[in-house]
Amino acid sequence: RLATEFASAERTTEAGWSCVTLVDGSDDPYTWDVCALADPADKQLVLAQAFYPSSESVDRYRAGVRAALAGGGS
Repeated sequence: RLATEFASAERTTEAGWSCVTLVDGSDDPYTWDVCALADPADKQLVLAQAFYPSSESVDRYRAGVRAALAGGGS
């Protein structure tokens, strides 16, 4: 539903998480990752978000966020 408000919207899977990455259309766009993981054993839906205020912050922090989703910390 929010995809039309962004320059791009991409669905991916990261370590079992279903993710959507939304990128703003400005000159130095912000990026917003929203990920969901269903845990049927506990009947829970776990959500994780990461907001990157600039392209530099995506380069600096995204690998750590993805490692955290995979259970690798960082």
